[in-house]
Amino acid sequence: MNCNRVEENILDYLDHELDEDTFSQISKHIAECAVCRKMYDQVSTSYGAISEEKKSVPGDMLFDSILQEINHTEEVVKKRVLLFPIVRPLLAVASIALGVLLGTQVFKVIQLRNGSVEFEQSDFYYFNDMGHESIEYNLMVD
Repeated sequence: MNCNRVEENILDYLDHELDEDTFSQISKHIAECAVCRKMYDQVSTSYGAISEEKKSVPGDMLFDSILQEINHTEEVVKKRVLLFPIVRPLLAVASIALGVLLGTQVFKVIQLRNGSVEFEQSDFYYFNDMGHESIEYNLMVD
């Protein structure tokens, strides 16, 4: 038995999954070889800790915290699902209203640039606290 073969079979040796002849050869080699004995001790200690960890059962608090997180996530998803049908139509109406408003303003600017808008005398009135007065009236009074 050589060190490489011991290293290849060390986990099977720890699990007792080797035939008796190979198992006894590895046992004999570990007893005689200091390097393999050190490797066996390290792997055995690590392997034992992992085996013990696998056997441990998580506490109730772990299950409670996981369940609480699942419930919280479900609530958030439900709120999003319920909110989406409400927000989507509102966004559609708002975008249509904004489009109409911008369209009318752009149309007015185009008309002003082309000179196709004629102003009447009534367009030159402004409103104050008393009602409305013409701009010409204020110019004449001063």
